[in-house]
Amino acid sequence: MRSVKSLFVAAATALLSTAAIAADMPSIAGPPPAPYPQAYPQPGYPQPAYPAPVPAPVYAQPAPQVYAGGGAVYGGGVGYGGGAGYGAGGCVGAACGGGSFFAGGGGFEDFGGWYLRGDIGMSNQKVGSLFNVLYNAPGTGVTPVGMGFDSAGIAGLGIGYQINPWLRTDVTAEWRGKANFHGLDIVSFNGAPIGTDEYHASKSEFLTLVNLYADLGTWWCITPFVGVGVGWSYNTIHSFMDVNTVNAGVATGADFSKWSLAYAVHAGLAYKVTNNFTIEASYRWVHLGDAASGDLITFNGINNVNNPMEFRNLTSNDFRLGVRWTCCEVPPPPAMPVMAPPPPPLVRKG
Repeated sequence: MRSVKSLFVAAATALLSTAAIAADMPSIAGPPPAPYPQAYPQPGYPQPAYPAPVPAPVYAQPAPQVYAGGGAVYGGGVGYGGGAGYGAGGCVGAACGGGSFFAGGGGFEDFGGWYLRGDIGMSNQKVGSLFNVLYNAPGTGVTPVGMGFDSAGIAGLGIGYQINPWLRTDVTAEWRGKANFHGLDIVSFNGAPIGTDEYHASKSEFLTLVNLYADLGTWWCITPFVGVGVGWSYNTIHSFMDVNTVNAGVATGADFSKWSLAYAVHAGLAYKVTNNFTIEASYRWVHLGDAASGDLITFNGINNVNNPMEFRNLTSNDFRLGVRWTCCEVPPPPAMPVMAPPPPPLVRKG
């Protein structure tokens, strides 16, 4: 009995010793989970200062549009002046650069605009031949000795359009003043001279033409050009008189006008004074067609046959000075405006 009781005491003592040792040892398992969110204490050091929000970049106002180059309008530079584009060279005058559309500097694109024009000048006219039905009388022969016109003034107006840098067209109306005519024929009968016919008259025209020109490039604001034209001429013979030494007679013809097909060839030089104003010096050959006097009646009123004096193949060498004013010009496309680069954003450091 005593032995059994001793065993129980020893077992109880061992159990108590084991529990005491376990209470002194650190626990292997982690702490129980805390409820979310975990509340950690705030740190004791000061918080860093973060940069303020960056404002939107501010751009400078665009600068005025600038065409590169050294001229007053489209001078020598990139684009329209001397450099890339139309060659090199500075501007001469206020309007264009000193070069060409093709090579060499400063030509600019003068196109896409309506213009008005005015011209004055002098004519130097010729007649191919005279004809009267009496020339065909049996046995009669007529040999012209001299025929010609004095110079006369001309003045005209027109409206045109510059199609592109090389082509333009216009329509012109021109009044051509009276040019005095002098002529002399030797009259023969059966081959023998029997007298002369001396002619006096004057001639004027109203000429309308539709013209097409080719501008051949621009150098130092000077543009050579050629052109052609076609239209109508209203030709008038004034105060025709025939003094005939064969029978000591005088015949006269009333004023008479007629329309005739006309065509012309032009050549000249144009100088651009300003962007809208150009002056020209030009030569023009123009075929005016035919003209005629009224029926010739002798001084005593006899008129046996209708025989007006015909002027065939009238031509004229004209020298003119003209001006062109571009009233509704379409400018070339502008260059890109020069814009200041945006400043870097400001960053404020704490």
